[in-house]
Amino acid sequence: MRPPPLEGTSWLTTPLGRLRYVRRGVPGRPAVVLSPDPPNTLESMEPLYQALAPHLDVIAYEGPGFGYSSAHTSMAYTLDDGARVLAAVLDGLGVQRAVIAHTCVAAFAALRFARVHPERTTGLALGQVPCLSASKAWARRVDFRGALATPFVGQVALRIMRQRVAQLWYANALPRGADPTELTAMALDSFKRGARFPLASALQALHRAPEEADLLQVGCPTVVLWGDLDRTHRHTDKASITEHATNAEIRHLPNCGHFPDLERPDAFSAAVLELARVG
Repeated sequence: MRPPPLEGTSWLTTPLGRLRYVRRGVPGRPAVVLSPDPPNTLESMEPLYQALAPHLDVIAYEGPGFGYSSAHTSMAYTLDDGARVLAAVLDGLGVQRAVIAHTCVAAFAALRFARVHPERTTGLALGQVPCLSASKAWARRVDFRGALATPFVGQVALRIMRQRVAQLWYANALPRGADPTELTAMALDSFKRGARFPLASALQALHRAPEEADLLQVGCPTVVLWGDLDRTHRHTDKASITEHATNAEIRHLPNCGHFPDLERPDAFSAAVLELARVG
């Protein structure tokens, strides 16, 4: 099935999958690399593109196996896989250096990339991510009876129930009383059009990820945005991200849930522009 139309959508073949991406903005300007937090797709980030495109070279991609991107059989969703995907995106699009702006579990790919390639990382704009051990605890809390974390069982359960999982996710990740209709409808429509959502594989890889301190520790300029009304993270130590990003500045968004890049594109874009030293 064809994905819904989005101006500038293209495809990039990488060793870990064929990725759908969009590129907007000003060629030759500082670059930012974005990635939607699944089951959101590239379409959901339109307000963020509009905020950043007048100032930056804006690239956004759907990770291997998510959205309309496909994953190579070698893709295991490890920390190093995430860093390799980012390197392949930059290499494939001729970008030497960029602000990496990722949220939730994808933020660990950004951290690992910055650790391995500090010379290619202008800064990190992250959202809704604590340290790795706290993220594993969060994943256990949001996983009903541990089903998604169980190999094979999680994959089968998600294939059967992904529409219901998406509906429950938006209902709980957005602030209490917020209307989840638009984001939920976009996700369900993407499923009908052929979008993928291998959340079980990603969460299982998260649980397997080694917690050696030096794997994710970075010193580059970092801003971490936290939506304070995300009920799935109400027991999370938000400041724990400084275990990895030693120079991180944490910014709290009081009227925001799990998606600071979507719910507060003004605040998220401001952080990106500061890191890119624009404006």
